[in-house]
Amino acid sequence: MENTELQFSLAEEILKEIVVDDVPFAEALRKKFQPRENEGLRKYRPFVAGLVGCELRHHFLFKALLDPIEALGEEERRFAALALSDVYYYKRISYEDMVAFAKERLGEEKFALLEPLFEKALQEVHNFMPEDAGESWSDRYLSLRFNCPEWVMKIWAHYGKGTMAKMLKKNARPGTIAVRLGSPLEPASFYEGNPDFKPSSVESVAFYEGKEPLRRLPDYVNGTIWLERPATKYVLDLLPLEEPSEALVYSGLDESSLLLEAIEKYGNLGLNLGCKNLNKHVAVSRLIKKKGLSNVNFFEANTDSMLSAISRPVDLAIVAPKSSSFDLIRESPDFLLHFKKDDMQAIFDEEKSSLENVSKFVAEGGKLVYMIYTVSQLEGHRTIHSFLAAHPEFHLESERQVFPYEDLDTALYYAILKKETVAVDPVTPAPAPLPEEAAPKAPVYVDPAMPVSLAGK
Repeated sequence: MENTELQFSLAEEILKEIVVDDVPFAEALRKKFQPRENEGLRKYRPFVAGLVGCELRHHFLFKALLDPIEALGEEERRFAALALSDVYYYKRISYEDMVAFAKERLGEEKFALLEPLFEKALQEVHNFMPEDAGESWSDRYLSLRFNCPEWVMKIWAHYGKGTMAKMLKKNARPGTIAVRLGSPLEPASFYEGNPDFKPSSVESVAFYEGKEPLRRLPDYVNGTIWLERPATKYVLDLLPLEEPSEALVYSGLDESSLLLEAIEKYGNLGLNLGCKNLNKHVAVSRLIKKKGLSNVNFFEANTDSMLSAISRPVDLAIVAPKSSSFDLIRESPDFLLHFKKDDMQAIFDEEKSSLENVSKFVAEGGKLVYMIYTVSQLEGHRTIHSFLAAHPEFHLESERQVFPYEDLDTALYYAILKKETVAVDPVTPAPAPLPEEAAPKAPVYVDPAMPVSLAGK
């Protein structure tokens, strides 16, 4: 392969930034290939991005295989992990050429320590697991096989071992690209003219299977289509509203799809859209302007500071706080490398406070919807039932945990709550006073609804 040395060097630099310096994968790629001075390197981006992405999707396995080889330094381990990624999975370089290249880079003596790992690629039945991986259903084996920390697996194990295994298998593969076909696109004619798009199980949400980057397609550039999970529209389709209703949608996420879907769904009503940072949701402002909507209140606030932005109670309030966001695992091969277990408590606290704060704006008879793009009983089911225990004015209409291996292709928990109308006990009014001449002298009338202190006066 042309310039193997250069491309591997680029891959090693990027992998170091990701693993050692905690730089996200996408950002590390941009830093290396986007600057104008590096324009000559851009032709190598596809190979480098694919190789590094492959290593990241099997990072725990390569670490377990290479850690016992004490003679290798950190840089040599990174090179070895990338080389094994190509030999085992990526397969862009022939086995013979990769062996020759590895010997040249590491020297005969150190390559000899790695040779048994390389030779595993030649076996008829591939088993790349280290000898101490345990039984095929052990937590350690599954962690290495599917590149997932054991503590995350324990969260999913609450749904049963079978569900956890399906989750692990699905998350080990790159995610699909789902887009929302915004109005005025008509799905049938759009699919006919765009064969790279396939319908999902949700109307007007499609999977993109083309090779051209989505960001270069005219419909994406002009904002007629945008990235959106099928489950987002699925949930909002469960929540129809008619004039003169008013809705509030608050998103603690950095991406805009829920807010954009709210405009499509409720743009003809009174609509309040809240977010933490308006600068991260330029697409929302653009769609509001494109549709010429004057009834949309798009504001920046935290959920505990929205009072000045909302003028009256709403018929529907949707809150989607920041969560553990395990739905991003397939999109970002390094997601679990950067995720900090110690951050979970802060996430729980924000979810609970967001739900509590948004609930204050729901009118009697209105609905409150809680959405998080993750799989976690503690963040989903338990948070909702804790809220309900403290708020008897709400009752649960429905809840569901959606798993990524299902047809909605999403990790999502949602709950739909309804706020009851407070019943007022009827009060029997006191009779009108009789004219003086007709009023009986005795007995004195005592109204049982009247306070005793006033009776007989």
